[in-house]
Amino acid sequence: MEKKILTDEILYTSELLSDTSEHSNTKTYLTEENKILKIIPDSKEQNPAFQFNMEQLRIMDANCYLLLGSLDFDDLILKSRELMEKKVLISSDFKDFESSISLPTAAYYKKDGTFIGYEQEKVEGKSIYDQRKDLAVNHKLATDLLLQLTNVVRNANERGIIITDLSNLSNIIITPELKIKLIDYDDFQINRLLSLKNSAILSPSKNPIFKNKKYFDGKFYTRNLNQASLLNTMYYLLDDELGLLGTDTSTQYQQHVLNDRINNFIYYEGYDYPDLFSELLDPKNKALKDATKRVFDLEKENVYPDEAIKEYAKRL
Repeated sequence: MEKKILTDEILYTSELLSDTSEHSNTKTYLTEENKILKIIPDSKEQNPAFQFNMEQLRIMDANCYLLLGSLDFDDLILKSRELMEKKVLISSDFKDFESSISLPTAAYYKKDGTFIGYEQEKVEGKSIYDQRKDLAVNHKLATDLLLQLTNVVRNANERGIIITDLSNLSNIIITPELKIKLIDYDDFQINRLLSLKNSAILSPSKNPIFKNKKYFDGKFYTRNLNQASLLNTMYYLLDDELGLLGTDTSTQYQQHVLNDRINNFIYYEGYDYPDLFSELLDPKNKALKDATKRVFDLEKENVYPDEAIKEYAKRL
């Protein structure tokens, strides 16, 4: 792993792509060399995520921190950087995923040796979120992309990587070659590290079903979280008639609607289902209903929804 010094000149000549928010503690830049920088700022003013989530941090981290006995701001900065550095340095173990996951290419440090962030290649293409309207009417392409995504997730899960914000479709890029690539490496949960990721969309704190030990064992999410997210993404892409996210395309509204859909459950034959799957209760959709039941059966491990995707695509 290459190590670089972050200078003021690099930041001054880079374009700020996204600032910190209540759910993120990093700033993202595009450098003159067309590289992506993810930097953890120092000051409280630059880290609204820390201020917003202080109480939440008592029981769960907001962005892969080690759980702390202290909620001192400097401790949070220190521990978050320590953990991100471990994730960056360990990323070389996952080089076989380079074609499907955007991995760090360099670790960045201050002049005094303090780790502050990392660099990665800029992935060309558009996110599933940005191409959702086109995919809703191109079921063949959507099906192929979903099967690719399922394979990427399966392989990552088998290596101990949980993609906790898989339902954030902005982090799933479709390259010009029509291949899937995931870009949010620093938010992945890597089970060999003592880290915990609070998914902004599918979290134990927001969603009753994910408090179950099947999905969350008190320290880590399990791969079942990813498999439930895959099924959610499947319906999002393959059925434009569902109108899952309405007509308002603002990020805030989209997240609100998705949270609302997932948090409202219906009770059916002893199982709790998100209401966005209510159409599966139609007897005509028995195969799909059975696939969904397997995913949300709290007594069994989820299945990766390859067959459900193929079955769904046949009827479109």
